[in-house]
Amino acid sequence: MLVERSCVDRDNKDSKYPPPLYVSAFHPSSQHDITLSIFTYNPAKPILFALLIGIDDFQNKSIPPLRGAVADAKDMAMFLAERYDLRARTLHNQEATREAIIAAFHDLKSDFRISPFDPILIYYAGHGNHFPEPDGWKWYAEGGSIQTIIPYDTITMDCNEIHNVISDRALDDLLESLAESKGSNITVILDCCHSNSGTRAIESQFVSRCARLCGTLPPDQDSDILKSTSAIHIAQLSVDSTYPEFGSHILLAACGHEENAYEIRGRGCFTKALTDTLKDMAFGSVTCTELLNLLQDIPPDQNPHFQGKFPERFLFSDKKLDEFTFPVIKRENNELVLLAGTVQAVAAHFVFEVSTIDGEILGRFKPTGIAQEKVILHPESGSIDTSNTIIPEFPKRARARLVEATLPDEDRFKVHFSRSFTDQFVKSVEAATMRRIKMIDTDTAADILVFIEGGEVAFTIYLRPLKHKERLRRTTREDVTSISDVLLKAANFCWHLCREGQEESDVLTEFYHVEERREQSDSGFRPIRRPVEPIKNLIIDGTIDITVDPVQNNYGMKLKNNTDLDFYPYIYYADVRSLKFDDLYDISSTGLQKVDAPLPRRSEFVIGYGTTTRKKLSFQNSSPLPMQYGFIKIFLTTSPLSTSPIAMSPFATSTLRGQVIQNGYWYTCLIKTAEKYP
Repeated sequence: MLVERSCVDRDNKDSKYPPPLYVSAFHPSSQHDITLSIFTYNPAKPILFALLIGIDDFQNKSIPPLRGAVADAKDMAMFLAERYDLRARTLHNQEATREAIIAAFHDLKSDFRISPFDPILIYYAGHGNHFPEPDGWKWYAEGGSIQTIIPYDTITMDCNEIHNVISDRALDDLLESLAESKGSNITVILDCCHSNSGTRAIESQFVSRCARLCGTLPPDQDSDILKSTSAIHIAQLSVDSTYPEFGSHILLAACGHEENAYEIRGRGCFTKALTDTLKDMAFGSVTCTELLNLLQDIPPDQNPHFQGKFPERFLFSDKKLDEFTFPVIKRENNELVLLAGTVQAVAAHFVFEVSTIDGEILGRFKPTGIAQEKVILHPESGSIDTSNTIIPEFPKRARARLVEATLPDEDRFKVHFSRSFTDQFVKSVEAATMRRIKMIDTDTAADILVFIEGGEVAFTIYLRPLKHKERLRRTTREDVTSISDVLLKAANFCWHLCREGQEESDVLTEFYHVEERREQSDSGFRPIRRPVEPIKNLIIDGTIDITVDPVQNNYGMKLKNNTDLDFYPYIYYADVRSLKFDDLYDISSTGLQKVDAPLPRRSEFVIGYGTTTRKKLSFQNSSPLPMQYGFIKIFLTTSPLSTSPIAMSPFATSTLRGQVIQNGYWYTCLIKTAEKYP
């Protein structure tokens, strides 16, 4: 890399962080000079690559200017530089054109310095907006709208067409493409709003980051991005994902899409709250769930939230809390709050060992007042000094690890071992599962059989409520740890697959055979996927019975909400032989108060068809057998979950049927698939 010149930024004289060094350089993958913010090269600090965008002023003078977006981007850069070995590119005001922003994504993708799963941050502070979907963007769902960020060169053309915005669909494509190349350790922070409703009833000192542009988007919106990205979103119903543990990125958003993000006194409320909260935290010590629960001084009409598959991931890291450990925060009234609840199957008889972030044990606690995703912890009798002076001395953040979860006999996973195993060995396996399983002498009532075959330990699982038996694909060694690991996974899998919600809801599920066509629009022909005509729902009596055509192997699903409730759908394909749930739709969200519902009342939600950037659904045989069975499991909740419904503690009981969750209810739907492969 050839460095041409450098200078110190002196615009932000009041910053409490050392000034960054801006370097003009030529990047081999770019056609022009780019501006990089290069800070101290310090291998002792964790590395972080970043694209930091801040836009106050706009080429279109009808867009109201902001006062704090560039300051936010600069302060975020200096804040990060103090804590990380930061390699960041900045785009401010006129530098942040649509072309430059897209080019910066491509530069990240081709940057040879970034290894797979190195942390990458995409930060944007500026205006947002939303528009009706343009011609040719039909999603076959009612009420579609396009959310956008507003680059510097966004303009209004003839016929009130808005040009040079970047849509949510385009951002998703760019991020998917980046994740294909660099892995999914990508964090996106958006300090903007996506509403064109104008400011709400809030103090006049707050400025809304809403562009308030009225108009339509052109039919060829984002066609350049769709041509340049190679990502094809395929949910292969019967095979493992490329990155089974993560989605393409996690998102921290300043507000919901019907809300406004505000700035006050030249700073964005969300960005300032983030940096103020993070300033005293060590690298890799805070999860996304914790972070949003700790934010302070957010306007009442603004509700920051998280979206992504794993809110228990640590910020700017591919590490996450294990399935037995949960964050704990201390409220102002000195209550200790466990950030887990009925969603994670926490029960009143559980015992947690609470420790500091550094591992110092503080005591043993039991849950009370169990709600959807929060529990009040109280000291276990005799394990800690319960005087009034102890709880206030607790740190603001801690960790709680599940150490006791003995279940009643009727709720334990029933296991039958063949006579090849000794009684002592079987008892050791039972102890290793913390008594989550129960050993029984006969196979007639067992949930799983364990036996020796070909020198390996093999398993056959019985889904008795579903009248289904399956030999597991996995075999393992004859040792306690390996066998107990399989049994816990099997118990967890069966519980999630078979558990039921409160009652049946009036949400209809349809499954279609889909074909891809080229349809004409004002900008020419564009590919689009739509159900094969005549449209036929393939779900008959709760089962999809199909012969998979390897050529015409595209499918789609539609949920029709005929109720007056807003729903948050979570949809999975369950492969019994591998004990694995593949997500078809799982965007877990953590919000301070409100997160937008993907399936609003009296609306429709689709996956697998629409334009070609929608996720494809196809079947693939993962076994040598010509017939394979699976299940599509749908969870519908009336309030958002911060944790995936199937990414919960394996210490679940069967007593949660009909459990009322905080501020709402949850429902389930199970569809069996019978797949014939010629």
